[in-house]
Amino acid sequence: RQDEKLTIPQLDGLVYVSEAARNCLEAWLPEVASLPTAVINNFVAAPSCKPQERTQPQRDLVSIGELRRLKNHSYLLEILAECKRNGRILTMDVFGKGPLSRDLERRTRDLDLEGQVRWRGYEPDVRSVLHGYRVYVHASQSEAMPLSIIEAMAAGLPIAATEVGDV
Repeated sequence: RQDEKLTIPQLDGLVYVSEAARNCLEAWLPEVASLPTAVINNFVAAPSCKPQERTQPQRDLVSIGELRRLKNHSYLLEILAECKRNGRILTMDVFGKGPLSRDLERRTRDLDLEGQVRWRGYEPDVRSVLHGYRVYVHASQSEAMPLSIIEAMAAGLPIAATEVGDV
């Protein structure tokens, strides 16, 4: 941190990925406010269809991510099971593949969620199907700046996510 305090104010300028990133750095290091800056909010193009052209959502929830422990998909299954016990049946599609595929499919069966959860595997153009959902869910235990959340936001989906990293 000391090196950053010495180096950053000497830069010719800064490029931020969001206003929040700018505010965070300026709160920690107020002298950077005098530097020339630019904010490039994100690099995801808006969806090709206009909101009024979108179809009615086909499923409730969608999540995207490699099927590994850190992404915490098992927690999403627990939430769906609890909702079901309380009389609220939610559907969810998960796009991604990974080492926990079989374990998560087994856990889906154990929790009696087979009709509610679909493990869709890898989809190279997942953005094209995001309009078919009501909410994007992201339960990761650690993140930097997940592209999947940015893409879901660009598609106009509300986001339910854990409070980790830049999320």
